Amino acid sequence: MELKLVKNTEELALMEVVFEDAIDRMSHQGFSGHEKYIKMTKGANHQITVYDKDSKVLNSFGFGSSGYTIVSADTGCLRDKVTAFLLRERIQMKKRGTEIERELKIMPPTPGFGIKGQFCIHLGDNFAAFLPSEEAIREMFGEYQIYKKEKAVTGVMVHYATLL
Repeated sequence: MELKLVKNTEELALMEVVFEDAIDRMSHQGFSGHEKYIKMTKGANHQITVYDKDSKVLNSFGFGSSGYTIVSADTGCLRDKVTAFLLRERIQMKKRGTEIERELKIMPPTPGFGIKGQFCIHLGDNFAAFLPSEEAIREMFGEYQIYKKEKAVTGVMVHYATLL
């Protein structure tokens, strides 16, 4: 299965879902194999809507800073795959706009901050992910070059990087 970015507007990102074959359709958690397009709205709260080949809604759910939607494991998996894809495309869904982000803020694992052993990553000015290693950061966002390091008022070291 592959997701392809079809449209990136101020309000939403639209992706096409492409399956290789019947086995591929059955082998992805969170997907039934009938998906053709996925729309995700931008801003503090998000709505993911999944469409079939006839543009009929298969699934729709909201989440975000003030969202309280309880999602199943499959729905959560679909949400995680969509958000990871958009981060790889350097699209920060937490703000409206069509900008492709070029900057990372990387906070290495620090005792008492974040998730133990995880790098805290910001894409642009917003939190993007906790990742376990520099290799995982490169896998998610591609190559980057650190241009500045400084200690924040919280005592956390922040590495500022430009995506290449």
